[in-house]
Amino acid sequence: MEPTKVNELIAYFNEHANEAACLIFLGRDRGLQQEWLERMEEVERTLDVARSDAAAERDERAANFLLGLQCAARALASELKVYLLLKDDRPEAAWDALIDTQDALAGALRAGPEFAHLEPQAQRARELEDYLFPPQMFLSAGLIVHKQVCTICGQDYTECDHIAGMPYCGEFCAVQLTEAEADHVAIVEEPANRRCRLTAFSVTGGTRNRMTWVVTPGEPKRPPEAGDGKLVEGILDTAR
Repeated sequence: MEPTKVNELIAYFNEHANEAACLIFLGRDRGLQQEWLERMEEVERTLDVARSDAAAERDERAANFLLGLQCAARALASELKVYLLLKDDRPEAAWDALIDTQDALAGALRAGPEFAHLEPQAQRARELEDYLFPPQMFLSAGLIVHKQVCTICGQDYTECDHIAGMPYCGEFCAVQLTEAEADHVAIVEEPANRRCRLTAFSVTGGTRNRMTWVVTPGEPKRPPEAGDGKLVEGILDTAR
C-alpha cells in the first residue's frame, strides 16, 4: 500500500478520534455521544476495507498497522457505547461494551509498537470497571481439549508456528477449539474472558441480579441434584 494512502488514513482517523475522545465521559451530552459513536463505527469500517486491501497486497506491515488503527477506532466507539447504555439503564450490556473497549485496546497494543502510547488508555479502561460497576465474580470453564486449530493456517495449533493473539498480515491469530469437553467451573480473579461472570443468585423469595441488585420474585428452578444450597446463574462462555 502506498505510504501516502496510509498517511491519509492516519489523518482521517486522528481528525475523528480527537473529537470522539472529548466525549468519553458519563456527563457528556447523549446526542453528541450517539453521533460520534456512529462516526467512529464508520471510521472503523473504512479502516477495515483498507486493512483488507493491504492484506490482499501481502503488505504485512501496512495491514498490521491498519489493524491496530482499526482497534483504536473500535475502542473509542465501544467506550461511547458504555455511557449510552448506562444512560439507557442497561448496565449488563454496558459491561460487555466496556470489555469490548478493553479488548480493542489490547488488540491495538499487540498490533505494533506504534500503538504503545495507548497503554494509559488501556489501564484506564480496566479501572473503569471499579468506577462504573459493582464488583464482579468471574468464572472460568475448565476444558479437556482434544483438538485446537489455528485460524491463520488452519493447522493443529500445537503443530504450527503462529502465536495466539499476535497479528499476521492484518489478522490476529486465534485458537479454535474443534474437539473439547467440559471438566469443571471455577471462580477466579483474572479470567481469560471478563464477560464470564456470576450474574444472579437465589435469595429468599426470588433471584437477585448481581449487577443491579434487583430481586426478581419467584422461586428459582432447582435441579433435583442441587440439594439445599444457594443457586447461582452465570455466563461460562461467549462467542467473542
